[in-house]
Amino acid sequence: MIIVASELVASSSDDLRKWYPPTFIGSVVLGFITNLPDIFIIIAAALTSSGVLALGALLGGNALAFTLGYFFVI
Repeated sequence: MIIVASELVASSSDDLRKWYPPTFIGSVVLGFITNLPDIFIIIAAALTSSGVLALGALLGGNALAFTLGYFFVI
């Protein structure tokens, strides 16, 4: 399933390249796609009244991405 989904994302990105610049695709479209699991976890937690889980998923994912990005740049 992961292989099929990755092929679909890659081919869709190639199709979008015809209309949009590569920087837009890489930063916005693929950035949104890679955050879909977090988005679904946050939505599911909010719908089940697990506000703490939703807040933890929202802040934890962003904090981890910022921390890893900061250390890899340095």
